[in-house]
Amino acid sequence: KIDSAYIKPEEFHRLANEFLPADLQSPAFEKEFIETSFFDKSTHSSTFLYTTKNRNLSLQRVDVLSASGEVYDKIKSIYIEKIARSGDTAITQKLYWKPERNFQMSTLTTKGSGEPAIELIKVVWDNRD
Repeated sequence: KIDSAYIKPEEFHRLANEFLPADLQSPAFEKEFIETSFFDKSTHSSTFLYTTKNRNLSLQRVDVLSASGEVYDKIKSIYIEKIARSGDTAITQKLYWKPERNFQMSTLTTKGSGEPAIELIKVVWDNRD
């Protein structure tokens, strides 16, 4: 099913808060996550990858892509993966934020060994490319 609608600022903020998981703000982030980074000379962008081997954490992965600007580097995109369990149900969230343009949230819910149910939410405030 595909649907589009205007959302109120309160709903926008509720959805956007998914990009600020508690694990990201925790002092344990530095202990639990490993940073890998590289600079791409052809695109003049830096990529920072944060991963954990601790499967007990909800937050599993964070990727930040930045590009060199005239004065400072700007974030081009943020990608976050979170995993949660509730009984025999596994919930995987894949979040993508493109600053000044949009964000999207893909949620895969798998009950037992069944097929995952997929929900995609995309919030757009500027649809220019």
